Amino acid sequence: MASTTLYHASKTPILEPSPFHGRKNADMGQGFYLSPDEEFSLLWAKEGWYINVYEFRDDGLKVETLKINERWFDTVFQNRNFAQDAYSDADVVIAPIANDTLFDLVGILTSGFVPKPVCLKVLSLEPKFTQIVLKNQKSIANLRFLDSRIVTKEEAKRSQIKADKLSEEFLSKAMKALGHYGDILS
Repeated sequence: MASTTLYHASKTPILEPSPFHGRKNADMGQGFYLSPDEEFSLLWAKEGWYINVYEFRDDGLKVETLKINERWFDTVFQNRNFAQDAYSDADVVIAPIANDTLFDLVGILTSGFVPKPVCLKVLSLEPKFTQIVLKNQKSIANLRFLDSRIVTKEEAKRSQIKADKLSEEFLSKAMKALGHYGDILS
């Protein structure tokens, strides 16, 4: 792999990231979460936060790549519910991001009330952002800090407007895709 630029939003610059700091129940389990989508990183950032920029190479690493499908859905659902990390032996996991708007709805979807094929149809409507999860020190060693910049008030405001718009669009499409399940839930 050629080098890839990755982004991470945080309250402080992170010069030396750790795969063991943060939530264990995130989408792909324990790890340091980055995205090749700067736009996505800005969606999470608040005014005064930092967008950290890194260069990453996956040379010699065990990389698992997932797409939005049943395997991805099960992985996210299990990790969000503190089950054993299915990819703890991987160095890197590349997967679509299941953002919180989606999982506010997925709380309903994962209840068993809505069949899995319908859940996957709804989840495929989500804006397609990617996460790169560095699962261990071996993968962190292939990450090089380049820079960080402070998110301005204007950027934070534009990002919040964009995040709200994406959430609204997704929820509207999701309720339509749910069909009669959406009618029951609304």
